[in-house]
Amino acid sequence: MNTFGDLVLGWSDPVDWEFLLKFDHSFFPRPWSFDQWNTLSRDFNHLFIWKQSGEKVGFALFSYLKGDDNAHLLKICLLPSLRGTGASQEFWAQLVIQLKQNKMASVYLEVGSSNLAARGFYRKLGFVDLRTIKNFYSDGESAITMSLTL
Repeated sequence: MNTFGDLVLGWSDPVDWEFLLKFDHSFFPRPWSFDQWNTLSRDFNHLFIWKQSGEKVGFALFSYLKGDDNAHLLKICLLPSLRGTGASQEFWAQLVIQLKQNKMASVYLEVGSSNLAARGFYRKLGFVDLRTIKNFYSDGESAITMSLTL
């Protein structure tokens, strides 16, 4: 166990839907429904849970296909009380280890253009802006596509 927590595969045990839905609905402006979560293919959607002292405190969801070396970060979340403690960087470092073990060479994501805190965090991790996609989200907000070479 490291100082901040432990990373576990999320689909390996029975999925804790209450945890995922609570986090998604508490911390995302456009949360997914239970059906959207439940119909994700486990073949190419990879869920990682971050735990501290056995308690689930965050998650990350990536999509990548076998044979492709690009991972798409769909969602990532950590309890707000852990932000600024170094836990976010450690969580990300553990995710990168997993991605590299799965032969990923890069990660890309979309983030709301108004989400300056997230964009700043991703830049701190080394992500770069690729493009703006107008009206990407259901509420009309544009998204910034960002990429990181691992």
